[in-house]
Amino acid sequence: MATIQFRATGKEPDNYYLHIENGKCTFQEGIAESPTVAISGPSEVLIAISTGDMDGAQAFIQGKLRVEGDLVLLMKMRDLFKRS
Repeated sequence: MATIQFRATGKEPDNYYLHIENGKCTFQEGIAESPTVAISGPSEVLIAISTGDMDGAQAFIQGKLRVEGDLVLLMKMRDLFKRS
């Protein structure tokens, strides 16, 4: 079980979160009560990562994203959402 909060800034600011539990993932708009990990950054960067145009780990290393919480979960995200 995990909750991943996304805080988008920039051209399209908003808050979203993914809740993962029992093998199911739900995507919600808003702010989660107690996220496992929170990822903040420009909406342009978050969109590029979600569409596969940018690598999330590289964006984090380059300082394009700010991350708080469970960094182990962050490092597993690529495997969790790998396309079949």
